[in-house]
Amino acid sequence: DCVVLKAGWNEDGWAVGVPTMDVTVRRCRSVKGLGGLTFGSEISAGIENVVMEDCELNGCRDAIYLKSLPGRGGYVRNVLIRNVKIGKAADAPIKLSLIYKKTPPNAPHVPDFSDIRIENVTIAKGSHHPIVVEGVPHGKIRNVVFENVTDASGRPPRVTDAENIVFNGEGK
Repeated sequence: DCVVLKAGWNEDGWAVGVPTMDVTVRRCRSVKGLGGLTFGSEISAGIENVVMEDCELNGCRDAIYLKSLPGRGGYVRNVLIRNVKIGKAADAPIKLSLIYKKTPPNAPHVPDFSDIRIENVTIAKGSHHPIVVEGVPHGKIRNVVFENVTDASGRPPRVTDAENIVFNGEGK
């Protein structure tokens, strides 16, 4: 991953209990990596109050990737990602997922992904699913706004197990 935020892994994250918070990332450029701007998968103590802006991401598997899985707990909330140019992404240019690796069915400690805003993003080379939002039945991703996100492929987003996901502006 090129730029990554983490906040502890399972018991260690819960025991220390120090969230990653009040982070600003600006003017980053990636040319190759698994994830361009990545949160997780280790988020057991939580990640909040993050602004990422004015970045260029190219050659990533997933350019903007927020990931975790049941069993980890924690949260990602109050995130603003804006003014990002995505070139080529092999999998999903924008992916918010609680299905990272093998997700244990019905595991406790489901992470909470909520109050996320992604705006003014252009995806130059679309993929099969340019935007993926995938929660789990017992842990839905909530309150995500995509504002003025454009994708060259014109393919629709894939949203599962999520609530209050809003697409506004171009590319909706």
